[in-house]
Amino acid sequence: MPRMQILSPAEQSAFDTPPRMNAAQRKAAFDLPIGFQKVAEQLRDPVHQIGFCLNAGYFRHSRRCFAPKTFHANDIAYVAGRLGQDAAIFEASAYQDRTRQRHERAIERLAGFRALKSDGETHLSHLIDQKVRAHEKPKAIFHAAVEDLLTNRIALPGYRRLQELILSAIGRFRTREMALVDAHLPEKLGRELDRLLGEGQETDGILRSRLAVLKQNSQSVRPRSVKDRLANHTDLSTLFQQLEPIIEMLGWDRNSARNYALAVMKSDPHDLRRRKPADRYLHLIAFVVHQYFALQDNLVATLLSSVKATETAATREFKDWCYIERKSQAAKLRARIQAFEDHFQSAMTTLRGVFEADDLTDADKLHSLHLLLFPVDAEPVLSNAILKDMKDDASVSQTEDTRYYDILEARSRRLQNQVSGVMKSLSFQVEPHIKPLLAALVHFRKADGQVTRSAPSGFLDPTERKAVGSGADFRPSLYKVMLFQHVTKAIKAGGVNLPQSHKYQPLDSYLISAERWRRDRDQLLERAGMTRFSDQETVLSVLKQALNDQFLLTNRNIAEGKNLHATVTAAGHLKLNTPKQEEIETAALSKILPQRHYVPLSEILNTVNVASGFAESLSHLRQQYARPVSTAVLLAGVIGLGCGIGLRKMARISGSIKEDALDHAVNWHFSRENLIAANDRIVTFMDSLDLPEIYRRRTDQTHTASDGQKFEVTVDSLNAGHSFKYFGKGQGSSAYTYVSDKILLWYSTVFSAAERDSAYVIDGLMHNDVVKSTIHSTDTHGYSEAIFAATYLIDISYAPRIKGLKRQTANSDEAGRGFRNEGGHPFQFHSGRDSDLKPATVGAEPGSMWMFGSGFPSGQVRAVSAGGIVRFFRMLSPVNSMR
Repeated sequence: MPRMQILSPAEQSAFDTPPRMNAAQRKAAFDLPIGFQKVAEQLRDPVHQIGFCLNAGYFRHSRRCFAPKTFHANDIAYVAGRLGQDAAIFEASAYQDRTRQRHERAIERLAGFRALKSDGETHLSHLIDQKVRAHEKPKAIFHAAVEDLLTNRIALPGYRRLQELILSAIGRFRTREMALVDAHLPEKLGRELDRLLGEGQETDGILRSRLAVLKQNSQSVRPRSVKDRLANHTDLSTLFQQLEPIIEMLGWDRNSARNYALAVMKSDPHDLRRRKPADRYLHLIAFVVHQYFALQDNLVATLLSSVKATETAATREFKDWCYIERKSQAAKLRARIQAFEDHFQSAMTTLRGVFEADDLTDADKLHSLHLLLFPVDAEPVLSNAILKDMKDDASVSQTEDTRYYDILEARSRRLQNQVSGVMKSLSFQVEPHIKPLLAALVHFRKADGQVTRSAPSGFLDPTERKAVGSGADFRPSLYKVMLFQHVTKAIKAGGVNLPQSHKYQPLDSYLISAERWRRDRDQLLERAGMTRFSDQETVLSVLKQALNDQFLLTNRNIAEGKNLHATVTAAGHLKLNTPKQEEIETAALSKILPQRHYVPLSEILNTVNVASGFAESLSHLRQQYARPVSTAVLLAGVIGLGCGIGLRKMARISGSIKEDALDHAVNWHFSRENLIAANDRIVTFMDSLDLPEIYRRRTDQTHTASDGQKFEVTVDSLNAGHSFKYFGKGQGSSAYTYVSDKILLWYSTVFSAAERDSAYVIDGLMHNDVVKSTIHSTDTHGYSEAIFAATYLIDISYAPRIKGLKRQTANSDEAGRGFRNEGGHPFQFHSGRDSDLKPATVGAEPGSMWMFGSGFPSGQVRAVSAGGIVRFFRMLSPVNSMR
């Protein structure tokens, strides 16, 4: 069996050979401290002096020494020149291994490091075992081992030694897992797993294995497609329940099965049949676990999407009805008013005639008026019948809620066809505070969706309960719609969870357990670099003081006219003036660039690959079985998928590339992790260039930003949502991208266009190791108070661009104390509600955001995050705040 290569040949060479340094780096590395120089002076052999100084410089740069045969000629010449020696006298064979090893120990001692010995290797093996149990990739384990060695000030060993430690741990762990499966998997259950590889049902005229059918999770919400997925869910649920004891023995967490399952997803059934039984069953068990969780996520997304679509359609129909109904009501009202005016005028004419009659006495007039106003058997001259009609019309307009529930009920049948099966199949876990909803869910499942008037209604509010009715007036279809709505709301709020899922588990399952936190609190904080946050009260005290000081400084600068961009209107509102950007005249680059009108995309990609080596990141999923794939095939895959050409057509138009080779390369090499790593390679290379520096305003900080762009989606997708503003009656997704001040596009993610951007801001900041942001900006949709606190914890300043600043609420922890009339400035902060954090206002109207920093040389106005951080910390318990 081929040996797994953790690093690519180029990466191995880079790790095991001295670094290539420029003149500045070479000078910094070989300008040795006094202690190193004294040891070198004591060496009598010039070859030993040169070798010692070279390895000392390399160690200062890379934290390890190297073999003499790998020394670079430029470095030898530089060190020999500093020692006053001729570089030609140094020969690798003259610098003997025993002497070199003795020098290496001396270099490590002088640098405050030690060699990797038995105690250090035991600690490192323990770390590697933890990473292997978490099913992290070998390359990630390798880099974690290197980082741990440097943290503990242990000199780095060679690649082979680290590779041996990692592969041994992987082998031990794999052997243990297969032994558990071999010992505890019943023979009958093994046959059930093997049945997945056999021939299954026919779809689209093609006979597919059951495994191939289970691999596909459709994105459609059509009832037929949902029904097919529910059938798959039934099979996977049965297998999962039977395999649960073995899964518990294996000790897998929610991510552990992913690597095995991904190998199954990429493999053909006949490839899996060739594996040893224990290994095959191990992979199939992982597939069942991973796909069962993924399918549960898919069905929950189907529930959320279907209910949201029904609500949107019902709301739209209700608005149309309201528009038509109100036009009709307005016409009726105008007719009634006109009738009332005519009636009133007629009555007034009659009454006036009685008053003005000269032939009637006063007594006759009173008697006539009494008969007209209060007749015995006739309508009075002033009738209230028209007023009653007008009141009746007004009462009709108060039945709008009833009409909305009628619309929901009318759409219930289609929604039931989509999600009733989902509600009956999924085993939800409900938080204690919404027990009435749990009772309704249990009843719905026991009744197989056939609810009656005895169905629990405690989860409904009074208006909904009245609309549903009771007794003979009970409306089961409307009840079901409302049940679906309440379940979706609870899922989004975290009150209803799915323990066997990736996305919808209880919140505590994603956090460090309370027991481990109490036991390893200091170690966890140190590992995360967050020891300064260990005392919550100290953190809050510092933030409060910073917030209060900034309020005073901001107001003073505005009052004294130092801030040229912020003014106060006569009404006491804050007004910001954005300075106009000056136009910069630049010359066109067309004369400098090649005059060819067309450059092949393959040539562009190959040039980028030569410079950055991104194709090396597209490694085989199973590294121990990797077959070499040409760069041309990988680039063809990038073009075929990236340009929407397709693999089959790309193979036809590429003369030297076969379709099966291209399909194999894309299947096994184009994973999400590999593509992110390839993009990181390109971004790293671009970041090292001098040209992007011209875009930066300040060299001491890296300013990044993120924003979303909407794209219409015309195919079935659970990741798309309706947004009339962008897509009309269609649906689409939001592509959320991150860019740095060097114009480097370093991360992107996709989510529904109906979701708010702020939930995804931290993703890019935490999932990138290339661009280290120091300040990050978003628009209003990317802002939330939690983002202020989260970015503070990871040492990133958050500076959102907020729309409508004068309508935002400023917050002060001091409830206005110390801000009133400070320095004569026009702002007066008043406390609002009685709590630790008081919302403050400017004058009588909500004023600034958190605070406006105007004490900067540029005079620019920016949002500062202390207020949001303090509010966020106050919402957390002492334990949860540090999780």
